[in-house]
Amino acid sequence: MGNPDFKEDEMNPTLIDISDFTGTIFESNNIVPDNGDKTAFQLYVIGEIKRIGLKNFLESTGFTDERLLECFKARSVVGCMDEGVTKFVGMGEGGSGLTFIETFGFQKGLTDHEAVEAGLAAAFEHYTEAEVEIEGFCSHAECGAANFIFGKLSDSYKNFISIFDADEFGKWFIKRLADSLKIPYLDHIELHLMNRESGHHHAGLCYVSTSPKFDPDNGGLPEGFQIFISRNKFEHTLFNIRLCATIAMGSHGLGSEITAERPFTIVFVDDDSVNNIDKEDFFRKLQNLVLDPEYQGKLNLEYLKKPEMEIV
Repeated sequence: MGNPDFKEDEMNPTLIDISDFTGTIFESNNIVPDNGDKTAFQLYVIGEIKRIGLKNFLESTGFTDERLLECFKARSVVGCMDEGVTKFVGMGEGGSGLTFIETFGFQKGLTDHEAVEAGLAAAFEHYTEAEVEIEGFCSHAECGAANFIFGKLSDSYKNFISIFDADEFGKWFIKRLADSLKIPYLDHIELHLMNRESGHHHAGLCYVSTSPKFDPDNGGLPEGFQIFISRNKFEHTLFNIRLCATIAMGSHGLGSEITAERPFTIVFVDDDSVNNIDKEDFFRKLQNLVLDPEYQGKLNLEYLKKPEMEIV
């Protein structure tokens, strides 16, 4: 699969200047300096990527193939796609698997117990198809996916399972999933350990990866939402991408700062060593998503390929 040319006419550069920051992601493995403005930096990044393309943007910063290769050496820990926890995980998923309750439960007309069990079964299948030895699962505080799913459950079901908090529901479900796979549940990541502010998502990028070992943090790429593609459940992965876009464009995200000139940017991450997925078909689905009139031209699609070189 070649590098698709998905660029329209070049846009005017964003008014945010890189010199506004005391350092950049390309100077260390930290995504943004501790005293940097993460939101402004993300807006700068997605504006520049739209203007000159991801490949040219990375080259302009001196980002090397060696650094990029490091991004494909993550630990195979399953966690949420939330940009605040990517430093802990290598296999991002909506609520560490919670959104399967939506796509294989609620969207199929199921409710409560039946929806939860259908989601659990679909998530089990997803991770058994991953063809990688998963080290463990984790959940996290202020999980939007947990809150989204929990809000659709009836009070009677919540009473039945004796859980009355969204994060507690997330932990309960993910522990059940981990136990069913005989894989350790590692931890619940508290807010003070997360790489974002409470109640706010600053990500304007979404990495959608064929590799179960990809983590942008490892090599110092700009951070973003992170999704591991489901092998035989493309519609589920597309739902997760749409959810990320909704978060980014909403009141808890970048909101109206997302524009055609600074679009929410989906990065398709390709690893040639992964062959158990129809990449061409999935990329076409991404193209169709970006062209969906619902988004009014505020989505951008980029391509990033694992380097063939190896670090000596």
